[in-house]
Amino acid sequence: MEPKTICNEFGSLKDVIGHFIEGDGITNMLISLELIFENGRIFHEAIPETDEIAIKSMPPEDACIAVSVKDMEPWSFALEREVLWVWDLYNQGRYVDGRQYSFCNTVAEGEVIVQLMVVASQIVIYIVTESHNKRL
Repeated sequence: MEPKTICNEFGSLKDVIGHFIEGDGITNMLISLELIFENGRIFHEAIPETDEIAIKSMPPEDACIAVSVKDMEPWSFALEREVLWVWDLYNQGRYVDGRQYSFCNTVAEGEVIVQLMVVASQIVIYIVTESHNKRL
């Protein structure tokens, strides 16, 4: 899925579905994350063999538990916002192991920056914030 298409055509974020498999018996592993927009959807899937992230238009083939996580942070902050920027993240081995999204409708409301990274065969979600340390 081309980042330009997401930014220009998909519209605002409407729902986020996490696809989980049973992990260590205590927690479930997030193996795929589906972002649902007004005019499209994107699946982010962890590739366990290489710890890369795959961007797809179809859900994962593995049997898993699908749960809406739109009311959880950081997604509750990003709902109803459009994607302003998209970054594919590469590690030092030149593997694409993450993707970063900036959600924003207006400058006044600010932006929400969410980073998806594949770590230990699962997707980990980070919120990116601006440093307010002016001495840097």
